[in-house]
Amino acid sequence: MGLTPEQIITLKANIGLQVDSDHVDIEDVYQEQGWSIIFIDSHNADKSYLVFSDDVLTSRYITRWSGAATIFERAKLTAQFKKEAPGIPEHSAHCIAWHIAEQGKLPGVYSSMKFHSSDTGDVLGDEIMIGFTDDGNYWAVFQHAEGGLMQPVIVPVKRDRSNGISPFVYLATWRHGVNFTAW
Repeated sequence: MGLTPEQIITLKANIGLQVDSDHVDIEDVYQEQGWSIIFIDSHNADKSYLVFSDDVLTSRYITRWSGAATIFERAKLTAQFKKEAPGIPEHSAHCIAWHIAEQGKLPGVYSSMKFHSSDTGDVLGDEIMIGFTDDGNYWAVFQHAEGGLMQPVIVPVKRDRSNGISPFVYLATWRHGVNFTAW
C-alpha cells in the first residue's frame, strides 16, 4: 500500500472509529483504480472486508462484509458489491467475492479438497463447480441454487469437450436423474 508508519497509525485509527474498536489489525490491502479493499481484524467482531472509494486515511468505508460464503455464492457476492459500492471496478468486485468464497469451507470431506482451477455455472437450478484438484482429477460439486443451502454433492468427472457439449449440461442432467453415456 506504500504508507508510512504514521499513515498506518492514522489508517488504523480511522477504521477503528468506524468499526468501534480500539485495536484494529490490517491483514490485507488490495487497491485498483483509486478503490481500496482492506481486510481487517477489529477484535470485536468477525474479520471484515471494508471497501473504500476515496482516501482510506480520511474517508468512510462504503460497504463492509464479514463472515463467509460458499463458492456457489461468488456471483451473488460480486453483484452485491457492485450494487453496494457503485463504480467499483469489475475486477475488484470479483476479487473480493473470490476471497470471501475461498475462506468459506464446504462441510465434511469437501473442505479438504484443494482446487487449482475451477469454473462455475448455474444449470437447471443447480450451482455447479468443476475443478481440478490436488489429486490430479476433475471433480464437480453440486448445490441446489433455489431455497435454503443443502449439503453439496460431489462427483468425479472426465474433462472431455470433444462432443461440443459443456460438462455442466451433462452434470446437471446426471443430477436430475437422466441417464446418459457421455463418460
